[in-house]
Amino acid sequence: MGDEPLMLLLDSNIWFKHYWRLPMPEQMQRRMETEELAFSPVSALEIATKIRKGHFPGIPPIEQWLAAAVDGYLIAPVTPEIAAAAGADKRGHQDPADRMLVHTALAHRFTFIHSGSMIRKRTDLQQAYFKLAAQN
Repeated sequence: MGDEPLMLLLDSNIWFKHYWRLPMPEQMQRRMETEELAFSPVSALEIATKIRKGHFPGIPPIEQWLAAAVDGYLIAPVTPEIAAAAGADKRGHQDPADRMLVHTALAHRFTFIHSGSMIRKRTDLQQAYFKLAAQN
Protein backbone atom coordinates (compact mmCIF):
# COMPACT_ATOMS: atom_id res chain seq x y z
CA MET A 1 0.00 0.00 0.00
CA GLY A 2 2.90 2.36 0.48
CA ASP A 3 2.03 5.91 1.46
CA GLU A 4 -1.52 5.72 0.11
CA PRO A 5 -4.11 6.72 2.69
CA LEU A 6 -6.43 3.99 3.85
CA MET A 7 -10.10 4.06 2.96
CA LEU A 8 -12.12 4.23 6.17
CA LEU A 9 -15.76 3.14 6.23
CA LEU A 10 -17.48 4.96 9.07
CA ASP A 11 -20.03 3.36 11.35
CA SER A 12 -23.40 5.17 11.26
CA ASN A 13 -23.03 6.82 14.68
CA ILE A 14 -19.48 7.95 13.94
CA TRP A 15 -20.53 9.43 10.58
CA PHE A 16 -23.42 11.25 12.31
CA LYS A 17 -21.22 12.62 15.11
CA HIS A 18 -18.53 13.64 12.62
CA TYR A 19 -21.00 15.63 10.50
CA TRP A 20 -22.62 17.37 13.48
CA ARG A 21 -19.17 17.97 15.06
CA LEU A 22 -20.10 16.15 18.22
CA PRO A 23 -17.32 15.10 20.63
CA MET A 24 -15.30 12.06 19.57
CA PRO A 25 -12.00 10.57 20.70
CA GLU A 26 -9.07 12.69 19.52
CA GLN A 27 -7.22 9.74 17.99
CA MET A 28 -10.26 8.85 15.86
CA GLN A 29 -10.70 12.47 14.80
CA ARG A 30 -7.04 12.66 13.69
CA ARG A 31 -7.36 9.46 11.71
CA MET A 32 -10.47 10.69 9.93
CA GLU A 33 -8.68 13.91 8.98
CA THR A 34 -5.74 12.12 7.36
CA GLU A 35 -7.39 9.21 5.55
CA GLU A 36 -10.02 8.84 2.84
CA LEU A 37 -13.59 8.36 4.08
CA ALA A 38 -16.33 6.10 2.76
CA PHE A 39 -20.05 6.17 3.52
CA SER A 40 -22.61 3.40 3.22
CA PRO A 41 -26.25 4.15 2.32
CA VAL A 42 -27.09 1.79 5.20
CA SER A 43 -25.99 4.59 7.54
CA ALA A 44 -28.56 6.96 6.04
CA LEU A 45 -31.26 4.36 6.74
CA GLU A 46 -30.07 3.82 10.30
CA ILE A 47 -29.77 7.51 11.20
CA ALA A 48 -33.04 8.49 9.47
CA THR A 49 -34.79 5.79 11.51
CA LYS A 50 -33.27 7.08 14.75
CA ILE A 51 -34.33 10.65 13.93
CA ARG A 52 -37.87 9.49 13.10
CA LYS A 53 -38.04 7.65 16.43
CA GLY A 54 -36.93 10.74 18.35
CA HIS A 55 -33.47 9.53 19.38
CA PHE A 56 -31.83 12.79 18.25
CA PRO A 57 -34.05 15.67 19.44
CA GLY A 58 -33.42 18.92 17.62
CA ILE A 59 -31.86 17.31 14.56
CA PRO A 60 -33.80 18.17 11.39
CA PRO A 61 -35.05 15.41 9.08
CA ILE A 62 -32.15 13.76 7.26
CA GLU A 63 -33.32 14.83 3.80
CA GLN A 64 -32.54 18.43 4.81
CA TRP A 65 -28.83 17.77 5.43
CA LEU A 66 -27.89 14.42 3.83
CA ALA A 67 -26.31 15.83 0.65
CA ALA A 68 -23.98 18.04 2.68
CA ALA A 69 -23.22 15.20 5.12
CA VAL A 70 -21.95 12.84 2.39
CA ASP A 71 -20.05 15.46 0.42
CA GLY A 72 -16.44 14.34 0.01
CA TYR A 73 -17.15 10.71 0.89
CA LEU A 74 -16.81 7.75 -1.42
CA ILE A 75 -20.28 6.17 -1.51
CA ALA A 76 -19.71 2.45 -0.94
CA PRO A 77 -22.18 0.40 -2.97
CA VAL A 78 -24.24 -2.24 -1.23
CA THR A 79 -24.45 -5.14 -3.66
CA PRO A 80 -26.67 -8.23 -3.55
CA GLU A 81 -23.55 -10.23 -2.62
CA ILE A 82 -22.84 -7.96 0.35
CA ALA A 83 -26.45 -8.23 1.53
CA ALA A 84 -26.39 -12.02 1.16
CA ALA A 85 -23.09 -12.32 3.04
CA ALA A 86 -24.44 -10.11 5.85
CA GLY A 87 -27.56 -12.24 6.11
CA ALA A 88 -25.65 -15.53 6.06
CA ASP A 89 -23.00 -14.47 8.59
CA LYS A 90 -23.30 -16.76 11.62
CA ARG A 91 -21.46 -14.52 14.06
CA GLY A 92 -23.33 -13.40 17.17
CA HIS A 93 -24.04 -9.78 16.22
CA GLN A 94 -27.67 -9.44 15.17
CA ASP A 95 -28.05 -5.75 14.19
CA PRO A 96 -28.78 -5.88 10.44
CA ALA A 97 -27.30 -2.42 9.78
CA ASP A 98 -24.03 -3.31 11.49
CA ARG A 99 -23.90 -6.63 9.62
CA MET A 100 -24.32 -4.76 6.32
CA LEU A 101 -21.61 -2.25 7.26
CA VAL A 102 -19.18 -5.01 8.28
CA HIS A 103 -19.71 -6.88 5.03
CA THR A 104 -19.42 -3.68 3.00
CA ALA A 105 -16.03 -3.07 4.61
CA LEU A 106 -14.98 -6.67 3.98
CA ALA A 107 -16.09 -6.65 0.33
CA HIS A 108 -14.35 -3.36 -0.46
CA ARG A 109 -11.31 -4.02 1.78
CA PHE A 110 -11.97 -0.87 3.80
CA THR A 111 -10.97 -0.31 7.40
CA PHE A 112 -14.17 -0.15 9.44
CA ILE A 113 -14.19 2.63 12.04
CA HIS A 114 -16.78 1.77 14.67
CA SER A 115 -17.85 1.80 18.30
CA GLY A 116 -19.51 -1.62 18.39
CA SER A 117 -18.12 -3.81 21.13
CA MET A 118 -19.51 -6.97 19.47
CA ILE A 119 -17.85 -6.11 16.16
CA ARG A 120 -14.42 -5.58 17.66
CA LYS A 121 -14.25 -9.31 18.45
CA ARG A 122 -14.08 -10.11 14.73
CA THR A 123 -10.70 -11.23 13.45
CA ASP A 124 -11.58 -11.20 9.74
CA LEU A 125 -12.11 -7.45 9.56
CA GLN A 126 -9.63 -4.59 9.20
CA GLN A 127 -11.00 -2.30 11.90
CA ALA A 128 -10.47 0.40 14.46
CA TYR A 129 -12.69 0.39 17.53
CA PHE A 130 -13.28 3.54 19.53
CA LYS A 131 -15.38 3.77 22.65
CA LEU A 132 -17.78 6.69 22.37
CA ALA A 133 -19.69 8.51 25.07
CA ALA A 134 -23.23 7.25 25.66
CA GLN A 135 -25.12 7.03 22.39
CA ASN A 136 -28.71 6.42 21.38
